[in-house]
Amino acid sequence: SVAVELFTEIQECQVYGNASHWGNILSNLINNSIDAHASQTPKISVSITRVADFIRVSVADRGKGMSKELVRRMMTNPTSQGKENSPTSGYGLGLRGAQAELLKWNCSMSIQSTEGVGTTVSILFPAGGDLNPNAGH
Repeated sequence: SVAVELFTEIQECQVYGNASHWGNILSNLINNSIDAHASQTPKISVSITRVADFIRVSVADRGKGMSKELVRRMMTNPTSQGKENSPTSGYGLGLRGAQAELLKWNCSMSIQSTEGVGTTVSILFPAGGDLNPNAGH
């Protein structure tokens, strides 16, 4: 079982892009967080907040965390980390693929991680539907 906490201060927002791709990106981030946990009951936090003229969606865990070097490698090379016991290891979108897709929609992705503490991956996109409506169709 997995404990997922949802925090939101946004009631509704419009996001352009391919709905399937958005689902894959969020699923990938949540699955990465689950795989990062050594415990039997991973605890994942998903938050949706407004930051100035942007919406931020963050997925956070208290898993293994990653070094700065590993984060850099994960963002530049198609690599899998910490999924040795996962039946889906190596078949996901990957952080690099998620970032490439997000860039098509004028979005950004950031990763903050500390080894032994956990990881937070945040997606930042313009509020009010200022995304590229033709990307990902």
